[in-house]
Amino acid sequence: MCDVCIDLQCRDLVTEIEKKIDGCEHQWLCRLLRINYKDRITNREIRERTKMIQLSIRIRRMRMKWTGHILRMSDNKTVKQVFRWEPSSKEGQRSAGWTV
Repeated sequence: MCDVCIDLQCRDLVTEIEKKIDGCEHQWLCRLLRINYKDRITNREIRERTKMIQLSIRIRRMRMKWTGHILRMSDNKTVKQVFRWEPSSKEGQRSAGWTV
């Protein structure tokens, strides 16, 4: 499989997870503000009331900070080696046999 295809699959997975996180956060904020779905209040208005940034955006910022921290580490650190690890061509492939 090409690297671009793998990257797109990972991006789709991350987007799906971010949507779930934002949905849960929205439910929590509605509960905190005692807002019912019948009240017909938009997500934007709830954000303005709470003056909070979306949780998915905050997580993305934290990831970027962590990535910058790892990139500044020396090359002999285990974390940086894991961060830059790339699987070999045969690693992770199933052997021929039973099909799923």
